[in-house]
Amino acid sequence: MPGTSLSGLNEMSRSFGYRRVVFLCCAIALGAYHIFASAAMYPVPGGDAVVFMPPAINLKAGRGLSNYIWTGRQRFVEHPPVFQMVVSACMWKSDTRTAFIVLAAFNALTLMLYAAILSAAEFAQKLIASAAGFAVLLSSLLALAFLVFTASGRPETLSALILTLAIAAITWFPQKYWLVCFGIAIGVAAAIHPTHGIFFACLVVITFLFTSPVPQAIRKMMGAAAIALPLFWILLSLGPYPVEEVLRTLSWHAALAAGPDYRVSTLVLYYLKLAPWSGVYLLGLSLVFVSFGILFWRGPEDRITRWGRLAGLLLTAFVFWFFSIRRPNASYYLIMLAPALAASALYLCGVRDGTSDRRLTGAPLLMLAAFFGIFSLCLARDIALFVDYRTDGVSFAEARRDFDRLVRSTDQIVSVSESLWVLADQFDRLSIVERGTTSGDLMILQQTQRGSLSPPVIPGYRLVSQRFISHPPKWFGLPIARTTPGYSFAVFVREGPPGGNRQNHES
Repeated sequence: MPGTSLSGLNEMSRSFGYRRVVFLCCAIALGAYHIFASAAMYPVPGGDAVVFMPPAINLKAGRGLSNYIWTGRQRFVEHPPVFQMVVSACMWKSDTRTAFIVLAAFNALTLMLYAAILSAAEFAQKLIASAAGFAVLLSSLLALAFLVFTASGRPETLSALILTLAIAAITWFPQKYWLVCFGIAIGVAAAIHPTHGIFFACLVVITFLFTSPVPQAIRKMMGAAAIALPLFWILLSLGPYPVEEVLRTLSWHAALAAGPDYRVSTLVLYYLKLAPWSGVYLLGLSLVFVSFGILFWRGPEDRITRWGRLAGLLLTAFVFWFFSIRRPNASYYLIMLAPALAASALYLCGVRDGTSDRRLTGAPLLMLAAFFGIFSLCLARDIALFVDYRTDGVSFAEARRDFDRLVRSTDQIVSVSESLWVLADQFDRLSIVERGTTSGDLMILQQTQRGSLSPPVIPGYRLVSQRFISHPPKWFGLPIARTTPGYSFAVFVREGPPGGNRQNHES
């Protein structure tokens, strides 16, 4: 019997080691796939990429921190400069492909750090040792990969990496180092995007309240703030424009963005129809908050500590709602929380009130499997679309060649839709056409993200050429998207007198 028991322990130890290696290898493979896909310029950048990426490319090219295509001005002061400066510093060539490969490398590092953290975290040991728990752990990695890959061209890519580094500090460093690590992380995140810094500060408040008595937690919060605020100012001062001007413009832009009051119908339309995966993500975030609320309520008998933790949790929930959830077009801010959300959900599943007595075959594990499984299927769909892009879609290289010929054929400003700015070498001759409007004498409209298998009929414009894909992409015979991803576009020329006014059209 003793020999059998020792043999069984050795077998379990080997199995545990193999699973950790498999977990890390999966993270490396997912990161490598994303870098390879980004080298082929997939996915097609979202609309907000035109705000954040051209300044980084221009900075690398020696044209300064500018974004004429978005603002109509050379000076880019509507957002902090740190994201663009970091991306520019990591680029080896001043073109769009290199910029997006750099962002893919940030995502790959996030995935590998996440895998390394969970391989070493005490609360994840039981999950790795269990076959069912390990399957959920793997699915969490796939889900995280989908979520971080969706932030194409936005600063959430870098902020998610900073957040993952902070989680690593919690896992690997003693608590005496947390204050400094968190203060630095808040300052850096705020310099990347102020909303990210606010979100990060809320998470730090919850962490300090969860790990320390309230008076001590307050002192730690003040210490972290004393590090974060000067660092935020120093990082802003590294940019080419005065800090006062950047802060003034940031305040104006924030007030403009936070002004509209959205109806419930708008929220339902976005989270349930336009971006249903975002609705699932929001539901998962809400369940994690409720679970932590229950954990805090059942925690210490000390009322001050209990109510302090609940107050921090409610404050964080309000901040998330005010800055992101109530504005569907700002829901992408929450993407930077994906590493913390996944790790927190696994923590709640593997640990209960500081012990390891929760059964891994119960409802919490099944719920996690369902949520992570949905996002894993979304990742599988995206990979299938990448295969379709490589086989049937118009490649970035093909579209860039045709686009360059069109731009050289005229001396006027060329109007392009959504993401086609990535096809240009320089952006000062481009004008972005918002969806549903027309502008300019030469207009180029993309097919991707429009949901149309044929070019629209636009009053006052004549269709010159088009390369729209006339069939939807399929996977095992089932349609998986409305249009084939890629850089297919249609070219329109104004039929009336040049320089007409912008007008609405249906696409």
